[in-house]
Amino acid sequence: MPDRKFTSVLDILDIDEPCVKAHLIDSRGVEKIILIPTYNDARKVVYQERPHNVDSCYTLQAEQLLSRAGAQLFFGISGGGGGRSRFFDDIGQQIRDAEHSLETNRDQLKVLEGDKKKVVDPANRLGKELEDAKARFFPFFSLFLFLHLFFSSSLLSCDLLFLFFIMIVEC
Repeated sequence: MPDRKFTSVLDILDIDEPCVKAHLIDSRGVEKIILIPTYNDARKVVYQERPHNVDSCYTLQAEQLLSRAGAQLFFGISGGGGGRSRFFDDIGQQIRDAEHSLETNRDQLKVLEGDKKKVVDPANRLGKELEDAKARFFPFFSLFLFLHLFFSSSLLSCDLLFLFFIMIVEC
């Protein structure tokens, strides 16, 4: 076992079955794999301190450093060390963050729906008023077109026709 100041994979696993625990120790050496948060700290421990009974070290970025006699080996398991290991993710925190984001989005939706109502209601009212105005003036407009077509062949001027239309509308 490594020095107790280091956390090993075996330390963080909660295994109730002794057979499973023994298998992981025998086949994977989980008691000799230590976990250190940052790459620089892990590098210092593995390559300078060289603790006894440590085969490798993993960082929170899923980077693996191997402890071999005199060799400095590094493997970026997550494709160059840019990703996070799912093993270290706090799922509960991710769920809380997602719920908070959902609640924030719901609040924003309520505000936007209120803003939409402030715009749509007056627009609907204006559209109705326009339709009502068209309905009121359509008969007069139709009469004007009829008279214009009827008298366009005669000698009546458009000015007289327009005055006639104005008189009809005012009545």
